[in-house]
Amino acid sequence: MAAYGVSKAAVDELTRAAAIELGGFSIRVNGIRPGFIQTGPLMNLSSEEDLQFALDSTPLGRLGEPEDIARAVLYFASDQSDWVTGQLLGVCGGFTLPPPSADMETLARGVFPEHMARDFD
Repeated sequence: MAAYGVSKAAVDELTRAAAIELGGFSIRVNGIRPGFIQTGPLMNLSSEEDLQFALDSTPLGRLGEPEDIARAVLYFASDQSDWVTGQLLGVCGGFTLPPPSADMETLARGVFPEHMARDFD
């Protein structure tokens, strides 16, 4: 999974860098981060357990459809987004949200110990 994660991060950063470099030419560059989409490869290669994991991990409770991604592409290609560049739009049914069980307090105390102690102890 390390190589997969690094490649996704590289595409995100390439999107941002291209937006900076091409903005002066009025070229907008944006990206779409899809969630679990009902495509042939996903449906053919996934076990029932994998599909259930995808459903359980998606707050909207369904797998995405290609049309969900197409609508996001249409938005970026339209004049409705003419002031949008360098953005990464998650079209994922909420998959990238922190899970309800995430302990954000521990993270916050680690990152901002003085502020958390001052404001919440």
